[in-house]
Amino acid sequence: MSKKRLYEIAKELGKESKEVVARAKELGLDVKSHSSSVEEAVAAKIAASFKPAAAPKAEAKLCNTKSKC
Repeated sequence: MSKKRLYEIAKELGKESKEVVARAKELGLDVKSHSSSVEEAVAAKIAASFKPAAAPKAEAKLCNTKSKC
């Protein structure tokens, strides 16, 4: 497998390198700086951690014309 540097991941995500380094450390990875390398699978895990969690869909409120919603 190929490796990716943290600064490359940051660039792809539109984030600052220090944010990606901090998130990698939060995920328990042993990284030291923006130039640290990680495997592709780990890079995907880091990228996924920046995506917002899917929020449950709000139920549509049905109203009839005589009542207030």
